Amino acid sequence: MQFEKKLFKISLVETFLYFTLMFILFNGAFFLYSLIEGKPRILAYESSWITQFILPVFYAIIQTAINRNGTLKISEFQDSSALIEKIDIYLAGRAYAGSKTGDQTFYYVRKSALGK
Repeated sequence: MQFEKKLFKISLVETFLYFTLMFILFNGAFFLYSLIEGKPRILAYESSWITQFILPVFYAIIQTAINRNGTLKISEFQDSSALIEKIDIYLAGRAYAGSKTGDQTFYYVRKSALGK
């Protein structure tokens, strides 16, 4: 049996979405806190720009670099039905579900929290 794994490139759209989410969460939470204090401001203190602006950038880049989509190709096997059955059982335990099948091609997608 031979395995071939191929990861896709980092998605710039996903990176931008992670950055936007983290930027809004960090800065929105701080702004609300400062608003409740009675002194609304954007920066917590003079050197807080590192935490408030640079951290969301690094988080977005690291997160999208780690969690990339990809493909796994299995070739040169004898009993395909037993192999497919074992893969289905293994991936079901890992929260994956078969989405569609083609000619000798099987697709699995990760179940979302809402789809479980």
